[in-house]
Amino acid sequence: MSVVREQIDRWTDNLGKSPLRLVPHDRKPSVAHAVVCGAIGGIVGASCMTVMRTIAQRMGLIEKTVPQVMEEWASERLDLEPPGGATGHHVTDQLLHFGYGMIWGALYGAVAGIRSTPLWVGGLFGLAQWAIGFFGFIPVLQVHRPAHKATTAENLINMGAHLVYGLTTALLTDELTQQTERGPQPDSLRHAMRVG
Repeated sequence: MSVVREQIDRWTDNLGKSPLRLVPHDRKPSVAHAVVCGAIGGIVGASCMTVMRTIAQRMGLIEKTVPQVMEEWASERLDLEPPGGATGHHVTDQLLHFGYGMIWGALYGAVAGIRSTPLWVGGLFGLAQWAIGFFGFIPVLQVHRPAHKATTAENLINMGAHLVYGLTTALLTDELTQQTERGPQPDSLRHAMRVG
């Protein structure tokens, strides 16, 4: 039972600390571990972006999300329609977005995940990703107009979504890279833990 008590004491020591303040790593994770954790953070961050953009779409602030126009652009260029009608389009645009988010997250993990990085760095990372995409990739590929020709609402939605992406990616990458001792635990320890 003392092992259970030690584990609980270690976790309760962190009570009262800001959940958004990243804590220093006890040990440096491997690059491979940090890359995978960053990729997971990137997928979750992309999911958060989808929620934000869907709310904006429901409010009538935008007609389509960026993943939707990317999927339509790719379908047109490849002259290839996803199977399944509207369902196939939804699956394809989300898979493209999660893949893109995962790749950027893996890059974040490779650079920032191997050290304790302040959360605001993740926010800057998200905004930098927005700038690269909306001043670079999107206009160069002729997917849509560049950010400087977009409406204020479009830019605020996209910047906000990328800020949330970057913060989410940073938070998850940092948290998961610290969880290096994951694995099965006895019932007595699991049952004594707070789980949410």
